[in-house]
Amino acid sequence: MPETAIAGWDVGGAHLKVAHVDGEGRMKTVMQLPCPLWQGIGHLEAAVAEALGRLGAFGLSAVTMTGEMTDVFESRNEGVRRLIDTMQKMLPDGEILVYAGKAGFLPPEKAVLQPDRVASANWLAGATFAAESRSQGLFVDIGSTTSDIVPFRDGKVAALGYTDHERLVRCELVYTGVTRTPVFAVADRVPFGGEDQPLIPELFATMADVRKRHSNLKVWCHIDVLERSQAWSIPALCSDFGFDKEVLVTQFLTDEELAYYYSGCDLTLLPSLGEG
Repeated sequence: MPETAIAGWDVGGAHLKVAHVDGEGRMKTVMQLPCPLWQGIGHLEAAVAEALGRLGAFGLSAVTMTGEMTDVFESRNEGVRRLIDTMQKMLPDGEILVYAGKAGFLPPEKAVLQPDRVASANWLAGATFAAESRSQGLFVDIGSTTSDIVPFRDGKVAALGYTDHERLVRCELVYTGVTRTPVFAVADRVPFGGEDQPLIPELFATMADVRKRHSNLKVWCHIDVLERSQAWSIPALCSDFGFDKEVLVTQFLTDEELAYYYSGCDLTLLPSLGEG
């Protein structure tokens, strides 16, 4: 049981995840903040600053990361170094430990010397925690971009791979997530209108667009510099089917225009969020 409050920071390429545990080991706060890291390191600084304004007091920060892979860095090694430097700058008070996979938690000055162990090692942290809690099972972590599928038994992680390449080959790392995955990466054909409809392999829509049409969950998503909205989801999905020019997004029409277009339609699809 921890003797001091701990803040856990998972620095991703799309989001910053933060957890706050008090001195008695009780989870006090969990949050996920938008952090489009590929647009600049300033987004991480802003996300950390926002989190600090919402967290209670803590004396130790534990850091994991996957954001070192974003295009803003020339290499993963540079990404690891700059992310560690940024977290040190933003968290000047208290101790900081960086997770380095099989090497465990290291102080920043030692972690920067082992970038290969630090880079994208958060999956092992989660799987190790699960293995220490149960004798055997399957640890599954589904994120916005990727999913980790890691077996454990006898209280230990039983993964066959360690690096991203090794884990991809062994299907322990799957590049499918709940928001940023292109629709055509999940399926190349879908049944539509009584026909087997192929999907266009172009980045028109992501799984976030699908989820917005079939779920009440609120999702923050970004592709390049574009932030998705409810209004964007329908045109993006229609582009994947190749007939976006024939589709009208009804929330942009007046009631009189709606009546006119409805009367001339052979098929009405999702007329609004509250209907159909």
